[in-house]
Amino acid sequence: NGKQLEKFKEQGASANSELEEKMKEIEEKSREMEAKKDEAELKMEEMARDVESMKKTLEDQTTLANSATDLKKELDVSYGAIGEQEKKYKARIMTLRKQLEVAERKVMNAKYLSESHEQLSAEAQMRLFASENKATEC
Repeated sequence: NGKQLEKFKEQGASANSELEEKMKEIEEKSREMEAKKDEAELKMEEMARDVESMKKTLEDQTTLANSATDLKKELDVSYGAIGEQEKKYKARIMTLRKQLEVAERKVMNAKYLSESHEQLSAEAQMRLFASENKATEC
């Protein structure tokens, strides 16, 4: 009985030290897993910040794209208005050119009439002098 008891004590001590060793291994693995978990949580937080930053950047880019689209629409409207103004001015220029041509023709006609009147006046003056000369000779 004493031998058996002694044998059980030895086996118990051996099992106890094995159990303690296993417990140490499990505790070590638990610490490693805890460290990995903490590291993973930190990475997850960092990724969440990156996602938020990317989301903000995307929102900003979307806002800029919308603004650019709005500006393009405004420019298109402005260019359309400018085109209409240009058509009006070209039409006005054509009208003014035609008026200028008419005015130039009138000036030329007036010049020819004036020259013609001068010539007729000169001829009439010559006839007057001629008839006066005849009258004084008689």
